[in-house]
Amino acid sequence: MTTNLLEKFLNSHDYDIRKSRNGRWIDQKCTMDELCFVADCVVVYLQEGGSQPFQSPDIWHTQYAIDNVQKLFSKPDPTDKTTIDEYNKFFRQPLKMLVAAGVLREEGKKNNTIQFSVENEAVLDYLSLRERNCFDFLCSYITKTLKDSGLWDAFESFFDEQTAAQYNNVKEKFRHFCWEYTPIKNSAEPNRIFTKVLNPLSVLYKKKGTVGGYLSKKIITLADIKYNRTNFETKTKKRTFHVDRLKSQIWFKMIFTTTMWKKQSAGCASLTRNIMVVVQRLLMPCQLVNKRHTCTIFSQNMNFQQSLIMLRI
Repeated sequence: MTTNLLEKFLNSHDYDIRKSRNGRWIDQKCTMDELCFVADCVVVYLQEGGSQPFQSPDIWHTQYAIDNVQKLFSKPDPTDKTTIDEYNKFFRQPLKMLVAAGVLREEGKKNNTIQFSVENEAVLDYLSLRERNCFDFLCSYITKTLKDSGLWDAFESFFDEQTAAQYNNVKEKFRHFCWEYTPIKNSAEPNRIFTKVLNPLSVLYKKKGTVGGYLSKKIITLADIKYNRTNFETKTKKRTFHVDRLKSQIWFKMIFTTTMWKKQSAGCASLTRNIMVVVQRLLMPCQLVNKRHTCTIFSQNMNFQQSLIMLRI
């Protein structure tokens, strides 16, 4: 597979989202390194006699996937039942993108699970060989989709004029495009997908991109767009990625109730707020082992004897 053949393959497809209405033509977990790994796992699965059509769990339950996803991505054991949701996303999202691109095809559902088959083995093999191949594929595929869908002009303007105004313009156009032409109707999903669309192209053109929902201060690099990148916050806090998403979830609702054993005072409310802030800051980077945790805090303050904190994901 050469670059010319890849371009010929992409040009043979119409990726207009206005026609397909496919909001999952790319997704959060469609990074160059993850795409390469998933493609490699599919190739190995088929080489070892795996049948078609196959399901996402068929791929990540292979010994090859089990061994390497832990070595390369420091992920938890796929055989652990608590990791099912995370691994379904980890493998299914790249597979669905490959369907949208014409590399795979969907064969309906079995037991409410999508069935996949290989449509273009040459492209799949190409993606499985190197992460750089996947980067080239992503950039070409994203560009072709944006052009087919009538969105390219806004992105091109942003790369020509790297200002906050142009950034907000392309972001808003992409968000409203998702709402109008895909089943995605919330505010969060378009923003998350926007990152996976803009930043690979930012690397290609050596431009600024998006970080944390804002125009990045620096040029986006190849390392920035990898799934398996080093996270600064994680590194400084000496956290580990070897835990499933459920256990490291930081979006939770905090229910804070207090039991007062002594007469309330004016300082009690202030103390309560302070404890809430401290506990929240301490727990956000923690690994939550269960969906519901209970923690009891005792205070030496005579007006505040006991607090019960319940966390729900």
